[in-house]
Amino acid sequence: MEKVKFGEGSVYDLVVNGVSFDEEKARLTFLSGEKTYEQVEADVTGCSRIEVLDTSGEVMEARSGYVYLDSLMKKKDYIIGIEQIEDGTDENGDTIYLNHDVTGTVMIAVLKKADMRKQVDDLQETVDMLIMESLEV
Repeated sequence: MEKVKFGEGSVYDLVVNGVSFDEEKARLTFLSGEKTYEQVEADVTGCSRIEVLDTSGEVMEARSGYVYLDSLMKKKDYIIGIEQIEDGTDENGDTIYLNHDVTGTVMIAVLKKADMRKQVDDLQETVDMLIMESLEV
């Protein structure tokens, strides 16, 4: 199973096709394991690098710049796989299989890249703070 690693932090199992990146957003669907919502949120918030790992733990893809958590949701009964179940035999004696959805609870994180307005606001806040500090001296 592929995995996702947020920054230098925790590694989570990805669901099939659980990663999509575009110019502005990254969407990741993964299993949270035993971690609480708050623990996952802490791992995801403010991470500077996202790595997609293969089954042996080697980096397949790494992305940076998706630093703002846009949304994080926990979804129950999400289809995380398919298993085949024996359902008898046909007239030739061959086993008949049915596909059965395997469900579980996943976390879906949407991260955004910094936009220019946010950077300008942050810089303005820094300038304002520096001006106030210099006036107090």
